[in-house]
Amino acid sequence: METTGTTNVGKESDEVLVSAAKCGDTQAFEELILRHEQKVLAVAQRITNHREDAQDVAQETFHKAFCHLNSFQEKARFSTWMTRIAMNEAFMLLRRRRGTPEDLPESHDDGDEYFSEKFVDQRPTPASKNDLLKKQPGFWAPQLAP
Repeated sequence: METTGTTNVGKESDEVLVSAAKCGDTQAFEELILRHEQKVLAVAQRITNHREDAQDVAQETFHKAFCHLNSFQEKARFSTWMTRIAMNEAFMLLRRRRGTPEDLPESHDDGDEYFSEKFVDQRPTPASKNDLLKKQPGFWAPQLAP
């Protein structure tokens, strides 16, 4: 396929368009975007449940696909690759929005008790500090209350 853009890319298969885009044919890549835009948007919309977020995900998907087109291996279909990029981008957007979740134990039968023990302030109170000091052998502290 020529890289001048004089060929009719609308009738070519995805494989031919990918090969042409890898050789620098921007019209071939534009055709790939037009072919897969609705599916990418639909996947992103299903995951994000937000139209504007889905459009952002689609834009980032096409940008990443363009940047990494040379790493695309023709073992899978181009549509599968684009869909996977869109899914990853949508999930990354949701993770960024939620922030970093806390690490929770995988399974613990006594749930509340486990967390209450783990997060209770276990530092000694001033009264218990005095008791600890009184019990130290050879410690003399007349200022401490009995």
